[in-house]
Amino acid sequence: MSTSETQSNLTAKLGPIVFLLAMLLAPLIGGNPAGEQFGGDAALHALRFLMLLAATLTGIPSLLKGTWPARAAWLGLVLYGGSAVASLLIHSKGLTSQVFLFTMLPGTLDILTHIAACLVAAGLWLVPEQRQRIVDIIQLGASIAAGSILLEAISAPDAGHRSVGTFFSPNFAAGFIGAALPFVVVQLLGATAAPRRITAIISLGMLGAALVATGSRGGIALGVGGVLLTLLVAFIRDGIRVPIKWIGIGLGLFLISAAMQSKTILARTAGGSTQEHSGQFRSETWNGTIQMIQASPITGHGPGNFANIYGKYATVEWTGQAHNSYLQLASECGFPALMGLLLILVVTLAGQVRLPRKSTDAPFDVLSSALPAVIIVAAARGLLDSESAIPGNALLLWVAVGCSLATAGRSRFGTPAFGIASLLGLVMASGATGWPLNPTTAATGGHPEIAVNSEPTARRWYMFGKALETKGDLAGSVNAYRNAAERDRNNQQVIRALAEAQDAAGDTAGALATWTKLIDVEEGLPGKVKAIPEMTETHAVFAYAKIATAPETSKDVKIASLLKALSLTERYLNTSDVYITMELGQTNGSTLEQKLAKVRERRAALKVVALKCAADLMALDTSGTNYEKPIEDAFTAYEARFDRLVGGKL
Repeated sequence: MSTSETQSNLTAKLGPIVFLLAMLLAPLIGGNPAGEQFGGDAALHALRFLMLLAATLTGIPSLLKGTWPARAAWLGLVLYGGSAVASLLIHSKGLTSQVFLFTMLPGTLDILTHIAACLVAAGLWLVPEQRQRIVDIIQLGASIAAGSILLEAISAPDAGHRSVGTFFSPNFAAGFIGAALPFVVVQLLGATAAPRRITAIISLGMLGAALVATGSRGGIALGVGGVLLTLLVAFIRDGIRVPIKWIGIGLGLFLISAAMQSKTILARTAGGSTQEHSGQFRSETWNGTIQMIQASPITGHGPGNFANIYGKYATVEWTGQAHNSYLQLASECGFPALMGLLLILVVTLAGQVRLPRKSTDAPFDVLSSALPAVIIVAAARGLLDSESAIPGNALLLWVAVGCSLATAGRSRFGTPAFGIASLLGLVMASGATGWPLNPTTAATGGHPEIAVNSEPTARRWYMFGKALETKGDLAGSVNAYRNAAERDRNNQQVIRALAEAQDAAGDTAGALATWTKLIDVEEGLPGKVKAIPEMTETHAVFAYAKIATAPETSKDVKIASLLKALSLTERYLNTSDVYITMELGQTNGSTLEQKLAKVRERRAALKVVALKCAADLMALDTSGTNYEKPIEDAFTAYEARFDRLVGGKL
């Protein structure tokens, strides 16, 4: 055997293995968009490397000789990937900026990874053994992810807790589980051996319980709809061989296990869970994203750059994602990329509709019955959340698209050039950023200026301002906070920091204007429409107190401001237990003790200001009302609840 033949056999075997390993790891690396949580940056780099290596080893399939859906899909892939690369080149300042290295290059590589997954899957799906392995790996990864969700649900502190498992949010967890369910269903339908059938039934039970434990109503509806659509497609295409008995057993366990976790969705329906009023917040986020798109409709603002740019256009609180995959893609890479994605999805589904019924040809076996449902569920989830930012969810969609193209286009393996070119970009990103550059590491390591240059978000500028303030550089901290406020104009914490820095620097007039801006945010749309409106922010208490003590403020305005400060304080102190716990969880700190110290420090500062407001109000209000005692009593009751809630955690 020649050296070239040996090498060819080796790559032919290694490519599919690397691909399957990447698919197994995708939902298990934290389910995170780029970020420091769970080592998200390094994990994503590893995942990109594996998928692009798989494309390099196996080559990509040649679909140009296929049917029209496959040919049209090629055009869509070129638009999708080409627009991302073009946007990268346009917005990266000659490939020199830190934002290019940390944000835009990884964002571009994510899109190339999607294409790699699609094309490698298209080549593998035509091989019966590989087709079965793809479904096996997806079922295994989904079962492990479901297990992590269920373990969290079992130990949940309250009935309304929405479990996330390895994912970034319960909605993303539900999106992945819902899109994976059709693959598990066809595993049950097509199994000829008892072990595979039993594992499929167990997986269905786990996924059913996990789906409900997320509390995502849209995710549950789409997941159940995907299961029903899969059964319908299987019956139409392969009706004679559908095992009715095993379907009944599998679906029965699915429903029973789902009912066992129904406390989460019932609590949410009753209004007792978190994130209950996120609909209007999501709508306003879309409005801000549309304004961002309108500012650069053709080239976008750079792949992966949404979090850095969106704050300038936000009408409500800042969020790092658009809550819509399609709007986020258009905002980052422009309308051509969006048109490419939509073209791929449309022609892929159209190709599935044109497939023959009850065909005995290999690509059309019962496993292929899952593909339409997976694509529809994943694509629909993209309308409600930025599913494309989560590797497990995104790769599941693109693998299903690739497998569908294989059944329509009758692909075969071709050139590895795509994978090789993409790997070069990955190596460039890794070498230039130190595998990889992590802004948080730079910020906590005493180099916040590096973090600001690589990730110029309001959060990084705020941290930079704090560092400068600690060093006594008041002018520098004011400038840093002003930059933060420009990038997140509705962030009350940032606005308060700017006002306090201006006060410390002697700019009384500027500080008063900034305090007034904070009140405008609190009383305006951003203060009313939030992802979690039950979480009361108290920064405006300090603003009301400052306005009330300003010499030029009239007596009536002083009284009104002080009353608002006390009312906001009482609203915070009357929050329910679940939000007390949530505040602690959202506080920065590597240990629980550090989080507790920061929360208590914030609350102590609030108590001082609130009692001062109460005393000032008693001096202005001659009715004899005692405003101090209710505030004292409310703080005492709150502290007792807080100690009770956190006592078991220490």
